[in-house]
Amino acid sequence: MLKTKLTDNIYFDFEKAMEVADNYSRATSKNCMIIDKNGETVYKTDSTKLCTLCKKLETALDDQAFCKKYKIYNAHQANRFGGKYIFLCPMGLVNWISPITIDGITIGSFISGSYALIPPEKKLFEKVLDKLYLPKDKSEELFNNLVDTEKINPDTITGLSEMLFLMSCHVSDISHYSHVNSQKHLTQLSVFNDYIQQLKSDDSKVQNHYSIEKENELIKLAKAGNKSDCQKLIIEIISSMYCNKNIDFKTIKTRVLEILVILSRAVLESGTDTDTIFDLNNKYIWEITELKNINKLIEYINDFFDNFFEFINSYDNIKHIDAIYQSIRYLNANYMNPLSLEDLAHEVHLSPSYVSRIFTEELNMTFKGYLNKIRIEKSKELLLENRISVAEVSYLVGFNDQSYFSKVFKNLTGVTPKKFQSSLGRFVPDSEVNQM
Repeated sequence: MLKTKLTDNIYFDFEKAMEVADNYSRATSKNCMIIDKNGETVYKTDSTKLCTLCKKLETALDDQAFCKKYKIYNAHQANRFGGKYIFLCPMGLVNWISPITIDGITIGSFISGSYALIPPEKKLFEKVLDKLYLPKDKSEELFNNLVDTEKINPDTITGLSEMLFLMSCHVSDISHYSHVNSQKHLTQLSVFNDYIQQLKSDDSKVQNHYSIEKENELIKLAKAGNKSDCQKLIIEIISSMYCNKNIDFKTIKTRVLEILVILSRAVLESGTDTDTIFDLNNKYIWEITELKNINKLIEYINDFFDNFFEFINSYDNIKHIDAIYQSIRYLNANYMNPLSLEDLAHEVHLSPSYVSRIFTEELNMTFKGYLNKIRIEKSKELLLENRISVAEVSYLVGFNDQSYFSKVFKNLTGVTPKKFQSSLGRFVPDSEVNQM
């Protein structure tokens, strides 16, 4: 067993992890990296398997902090979704990741990928380059590298992701999946006890245990991502209630649960992942109702805030890009079905208003405009490659009204579908030729 860069004080067989990564790479002809908990690459297999775009970005980027942060975020997502996660990197290339866990602590991850799954979006690509502070003169060359990136199909991705997950299980200690940071808990208990002593010397503070002002202050702190002040204020509120002889422990728990729900609603308005918040609420609401003493309540409150702020503070910019790529991926896979903004928001676990905003900000078009763009691009392929009528094409790409399809097609291409089809020498039914 080796003590390595992956761990500070946990022994882990790093040689075994490297061997597993090499075997995966040989068997699949795909690259494989091992990253530590800070997103640093500590090992990678044959670098020739990396895509050209990734190689050039590694050379061009002076500071790869954004990419590291992106990897950390998706490692957290993998933990949340049972140990494996498929995601699109800032450049829109598909990757898959599985965490390495020892004694309930994620010490690193296996990551593989950087293949093309969805068509590249130049506007979004250029915005990402701006965020990475890359010079404008590199844009065209890098975008061409993106266009030329090796393609991969969804079934292959699923299989490779499953293999990576099995690898991570093989090198992980999966017998422990819960870890309580006792030192942090003792610190919070100390803060709680200190505040109790202050209250005992000033009875007037005990009576003012809760107010709308404090609730509003909590909401403001939560929206600002200020975890430490949030924790301090809620401990202050709990301490005041605990010292009030007219308030029993059951009432304290009820009030705490009310506060957690209020905070959750507040951050959801900012576009936070709804499933993450709902998962936290369901977990902690049930567990808090079962608690029997104040020490455990303090422990659970701090655990809640650690998880709560993890997704609303550190990864805002990353979540923004991740959300748009997940949306693009979903629309490309489901354009032929009836789709609304609400359907997409539900699929990517965000509010409709937030999804609408990121389409406008990142792609400079509305959700409907982007969906129509995908449908028209797909219809052009069908009109060129298949002996089917415009009416059938309209239906196959998700339009219920042929006349509306023709209108959208002309707005985006400058010609009608019939004109487009016939001008390139493709089969057009006589009935349609006569109407052209």
